[in-house]
Amino acid sequence: MMLNLEQDIYFQKAYAALYAAAGSQAYVDEFDYCEGNHSFKHIGIKRRISEIGGKAIQGDIYDMQTPYGYGGVLLNTGDTRFISEAFKAYRTHCSKGHITAAFYTFHPFLPNFEEMKSQFNFLRKDREVVIVPLESSREDRWAGYASNTRNILRNCAKQLTYSLSDDLQAFKALYYQTMEKNKASNFYYFDDAYFEGLLNLEDCSLVSVEYEGKAISMAFLFHSDVLGHYHLSANDSAYSKLNGNYFLLEESIEFLKTKQLNYFMLGGGRTNAEDDSLYKFKRKFSSMTLPYYIGGMIFDEDKYAELCNLWQECNPEIKNNYFLKYRF
Repeated sequence: MMLNLEQDIYFQKAYAALYAAAGSQAYVDEFDYCEGNHSFKHIGIKRRISEIGGKAIQGDIYDMQTPYGYGGVLLNTGDTRFISEAFKAYRTHCSKGHITAAFYTFHPFLPNFEEMKSQFNFLRKDREVVIVPLESSREDRWAGYASNTRNILRNCAKQLTYSLSDDLQAFKALYYQTMEKNKASNFYYFDDAYFEGLLNLEDCSLVSVEYEGKAISMAFLFHSDVLGHYHLSANDSAYSKLNGNYFLLEESIEFLKTKQLNYFMLGGGRTNAEDDSLYKFKRKFSSMTLPYYIGGMIFDEDKYAELCNLWQECNPEIKNNYFLKYRF
């Protein structure tokens, strides 16, 4: 299935700019290449490499990553000649910008992905992500749910309420509690400006499930053009027996249907294991999945090798095969 993703939130500059905060030495990098009706577009976060293992890196040296979520190169054609020329121009753009390498998290609905695969230095499937088609009625969707899921949702409907919210303080309290419970890395501890920026995005909603007036489950939802996304979520562990997370997803599906969207992307698990508990939870709401790929491109082989070797020298006891390993 091929969708036009140009209006999807993950390809919008306003979203990417949330990761280029003042003083962070991170910048939004946009590249467009067109020939007639053919187009190639990429948006990424360009970050200065200032130190590795406590050692200062001299000069303007950068790498680039997809903004948190999904991204990649937007191609509106499978024409192999155009793709080759566009990637050549893109590599030149990155080299001139002193970008050593770039890491990509590819959108599962990315058009013409098969035609561009050979352009990357590394590419692999990372996991499956769960997709909810939004054309079905609630009754038809429930027919595919397990009986215990239906029973949980019936009980939720008797005692929980779902609504839009603008209470960032409540969300942050739940979110940080959830991150601590999951032992999340520092990356996921976003600052106040980030959460405020999310709430101010045109196609973003903060939703809340409440019990007796208290928020027990909350999430940010993106909804632009044809796709909805489950972005960040949080739950109060003290109320876990009320299953607010079930009600949050179920009612978010119904909310996004009012936006006339085609699909709701729930994402994958905390890991890429098939028995990952979060992934198994999301699968309760849909049997549809799509593969999610990650990949990388190297624009300066010598400099990239130098940076990776420096990191390894500073951390000889650690085995690290990640792309952009010096970022870990």
